[in-house]
Amino acid sequence: MQSLARVAMAAAVLYGLSAGSGFADEGTKVDCSQIDMKFSAPGYEAKCTDFSDATIDVNGEATGARKTEQILAISNDTYLVAVDDRPLGSRIFIKRSGLEENVERFFPNTRVTDWSPANSVAGFEVGEFTGGPANINQMNCIGFRRVVSHHLQGLGRVVVGISCSDQSVKHAYDALGKLAAPGGG
Repeated sequence: MQSLARVAMAAAVLYGLSAGSGFADEGTKVDCSQIDMKFSAPGYEAKCTDFSDATIDVNGEATGARKTEQILAISNDTYLVAVDDRPLGSRIFIKRSGLEENVERFFPNTRVTDWSPANSVAGFEVGEFTGGPANINQMNCIGFRRVVSHHLQGLGRVVVGISCSDQSVKHAYDALGKLAAPGGG
């Protein structure tokens, strides 16, 4: 029961994470059937949020929109949160960066220590780390990213996420295996 409480607290801290990542607002809760990512596994509860911004202006030189959706899946000992981010406009793109930098940018409330690159899983680039929300004990985590499309000098669409477990990092990998996200085969 202590594990469930810790994972629930971690997920609660992270659920509002995207608002701190430069997204438009606290987002709008949506039915998970309305977003492009899907997560289904026994013992997990999934919640989805749309952080899209209908109007963005890049230094007065380009305008467009941003489609950003988040899925959060929670079980007794593991959580997974993923963000599908894509700018909409002819001259707007996501800056290229490494996986660890993407994880830290999309999830600023997550403590990342002992980062170690890992083998790709299900088309996702993966890294392992210990961490989780800064205010709770460290968990066994993975960070993951799938570049869905390239655009000009940057990225046109990317799925970035983390999965952490109170138990073994294997549980985090198992959760990732249950995520269906754009760009997958």
